[in-house]
Amino acid sequence: MNTKPAFAAKIIMATALLFGMLLTGCSKLVLGPDAYSLATALDRVFEKQDPAQLTRATELIQEYLQDNRLMPAEAARLGALVAQAEGEDWDGARAELRALLFDQTRW
Repeated sequence: MNTKPAFAAKIIMATALLFGMLLTGCSKLVLGPDAYSLATALDRVFEKQDPAQLTRATELIQEYLQDNRLMPAEAARLGALVAQAEGEDWDGARAELRALLFDQTRW
């Protein structure tokens, strides 16, 4: 069900994630307000395990990135979690997402 634009978007997000990790090293990713909002919405999507909502989440991540509402590293991280859920690892994606959200409060 992947279209070429969706596949290309995933490749871009994965590349941005790797680039972001190289730039930041092992430091924690700090989510901006829009990224945090998307992350909390993704938590519900992962809980419901709804593939249709994963598609919409990917679209929103791309829209926010294009509108400069997300940094490339934020988009890449959220996109990687969506891709993990698409690979049927709903629980793993949700656990990683919750760790990311928890890190936002632990400094």
